[in-house]
Amino acid sequence: MKAGIHPEYRPVVFQDPSANFAFLTRSTIQTEKTIKWEDGNEYPLVTLEISSASHPFYTGTQKLIDTAGRVERFEKRFAKTSGKTVERKPKKTQAAPKMSAAVKKVLRNTPTVAAPVKGKGAPKAGRKPDAKAAKPEAKAGK
Repeated sequence: MKAGIHPEYRPVVFQDPSANFAFLTRSTIQTEKTIKWEDGNEYPLVTLEISSASHPFYTGTQKLIDTAGRVERFEKRFAKTSGKTVERKPKKTQAAPKMSAAVKKVLRNTPTVAAPVKGKGAPKAGRKPDAKAAKPEAKAGK
């Protein structure tokens, strides 16, 4: 390894305060905070919002984590309807504008080009024609 270009790989404590859960591992993350760990040593501390101890997928329980007042905003909107479902009217869509006779004439007279079918058509330059296609099959019994 080239010296002086890699960050320091050191023991770091990651802590999830919402679940009162912490673990010691190694990382290159930089942090100013420190914590005294169970072994009596002081380690850099990184706080987490969600860990395996608080994530619903790992715990099997639904925990309400409100970020930026989302729950309050929903309850405020829900209160306006008094708990009833609101029926919405379907949106009216506008019809596409009609084509003029001149545009229709141009489209009618425009030649269409079909994509070549694989294996059909003229042989490509620099290739010999297929031997089977060049000779008709001989009839059996002659």
